[in-house]
Amino acid sequence: MAELQEHMRNMLDGKNFAVVATANEDGSPHTSAVWVDRDDDAPVFSTTAQRRTGRNRLRVIRGSA
Repeated sequence: MAELQEHMRNMLDGKNFAVVATANEDGSPHTSAVWVDRDDDAPVFSTTAQRRTGRNRLRVIRGSA
């Protein structure tokens, strides 16, 4: 994994939002504003399996995209 540049780390360490885009089952886009953080140099955000973003991601991970 590539190392984040210092200005990217500073941004993720602040109180910032990001927009995550996923695809619904019918292919239409779904966007969601989320808090972002980092785990070392990996950008992270959280969602739950009950939310549309989480369901869309699980569907892709499970291979039924």
